[in-house]
Amino acid sequence: MVESVPAAARPLREAGVRIPGAVHIETKLQRGTTMVVRTRMSFRVQSNLKKEIESIAEREGQSAARICEAFLFAGSEAYKKQGRKFLERMIGRLGVTRSTE
Repeated sequence: MVESVPAAARPLREAGVRIPGAVHIETKLQRGTTMVVRTRMSFRVQSNLKKEIESIAEREGQSAARICEAFLFAGSEAYKKQGRKFLERMIGRLGVTRSTE
């Protein structure tokens, strides 16, 4: 299996260090009753979005990571159907301008 975490970051991950304000996602594939970790993503989100995800997770009885995974999957499917139009609309809602580099 290919290690997806850069060598410099491995000691932090192994020590259980979390980046404040970052959403940590574990993607898992279920095989029978055994869960196999496939990959991990970490990225920063606006604090109000993090609170909303945590609130949804609590209401639905799911983990925040599971809610994020569902939203990422839904967004990926929408992008496949709508392409750049979908992405530009969503990025516009973030209030982030497009990089010209």
